[in-house]
Amino acid sequence: MRSMLKLPGWNAWISLGIVFAVGLAFGMALTLPSEAAMQAPERTFPSGAALMFNPINPAKAADFERVLGRLKAALDADPARAEQSRGWKVYKSTEQVQGNIMYIFVLDPVQSGANYAVSVILNDAFPTEVQALYEAFSGAYNGGQTAMNLERVPF
Repeated sequence: MRSMLKLPGWNAWISLGIVFAVGLAFGMALTLPSEAAMQAPERTFPSGAALMFNPINPAKAADFERVLGRLKAALDADPARAEQSRGWKVYKSTEQVQGNIMYIFVLDPVQSGANYAVSVILNDAFPTEVQALYEAFSGAYNGGQTAMNLERVPF
């Protein structure tokens, strides 16, 4: 019986496998975001206004509103974020939408270049509380947040 290492072309297959593995690892290193980038989400809006739709489980609405209270405190406590706070309004649906309470963030005007990621704002203001706040915030969702840029229409 012949040894596998003595098969003709076997070395070529091993070399090809090594080249493939190295290329795959290199490609992944170039395309995967860094850990820091994954931990600091960015939510910016290039237009002058935006909407964010937040479908919230009715049983978790009080938790969500508690986090919104901390978000408002974080925005108001930081002079650099005060402009964001002035243009950030929150509404909630009076009827359920597909079994959820829909909280709508109306951002008008949007502060150019400002990061509207709730987790970042909370982390900057309340680093010792952020884990519990984020768990309450994300745990209240029944689906994902949808954001959209708005363009004013002459009317």
